[in-house]
Amino acid sequence: MRHRPFPTNPGSTFDLREMRKAVDKYLDLAAARIYAGEKNIKCYVLVSCLLAQADAMQVGALVEQRISVALKKSLETCYSLLWSQIQDMQDAPLSPTTVGEQLDWSQWNNFMGLNATVGSPQPLISLTQLDM
Repeated sequence: MRHRPFPTNPGSTFDLREMRKAVDKYLDLAAARIYAGEKNIKCYVLVSCLLAQADAMQVGALVEQRISVALKKSLETCYSLLWSQIQDMQDAPLSPTTVGEQLDWSQWNNFMGLNATVGSPQPLISLTQLDM
């Protein structure tokens, strides 16, 4: 489906450029967050597609085609960023950790719903309490 280009006037050109810079900056920051460990890619993908839609509408191009291309490209970018996280984790040396001797495991077991004395798992809420 083709859309008419956005109406332009001399005053709106500057605003569109500034908005475009802000959106591009957001995408850069979102990509940096993904690279730094963020697992949620929805905002990056959504904004990439919305930007493609706006660009297509501005020049009168096929909107769905531009969105599809942007979707594929943004998913490939996110895949690459997430894959680099995995590679970084695999390359990091493992070091032993110690748990303080003062850790009260019975509190952990109670919190998790485990009976510390018997050692058998106990649900936090039994199904009979829920009339099931």
